[in-house]
Amino acid sequence: FEALASLRKAVDLGNTSIATLYAVGRLNNLCHKFNEAEQIFQALLAHPSIHEHKHLKQIIQGKFNAVQILKSNQNLHSKSSHSSDDDKHHSSIIDVINQSHENTHSNSSQRDDNDRSTSVADTGNDPSDYRSTAAAYLVLQDFEMAMIFYQKDIKQR
Repeated sequence: FEALASLRKAVDLGNTSIATLYAVGRLNNLCHKFNEAEQIFQALLAHPSIHEHKHLKQIIQGKFNAVQILKSNQNLHSKSSHSSDDDKHHSSIIDVINQSHENTHSNSSQRDDNDRSTSVADTGNDPSDYRSTAAAYLVLQDFEMAMIFYQKDIKQR
C-alpha cells in the first residue's frame, strides 16, 4: 500500500491524463482502496472529454458502479463479526464481485483473472460497437481489453 500512496503523490490529479487516472483508479480498486477508487472514477466521469465518447463514459461508469458495490460490501463486512470463516467468505465475495465487474460488458459473475477474454459478453449486434469499445479501451491504455474487443470485432465479421 505504500507504493500506491507514493504513486498517488507522484500523480498530480489535476493535470493527469484520463488513461493515468483510469489506471490509478483500477489500482486502488485492486488494492481494496474503494474510497480512493470511487473518487478517481467520479473525477473521470466529470471530465469533459469522457462525455464526448459514449463508450469511454460507459466503461468509466461501469468501473464506478463496481467500486460502489465493492465499497458497500466492505462496509457491510466491517459491521459483521470478524471470525475467520466470515473473512474467508467475505474475501470470496469480494473476489467474485471484482471479477464480475472487471469488464463492464461482462455477464459472467465468475472468471479466471488470467483469462479475462473467456467471459466477455456481447455488447450488441453492431460490429462498430466492438470497434468503438476497443478504441475506448485504447484511449484508456487498457490494451488487454482493447485486444479482446478487437478480436470480437474480427470474429463477428
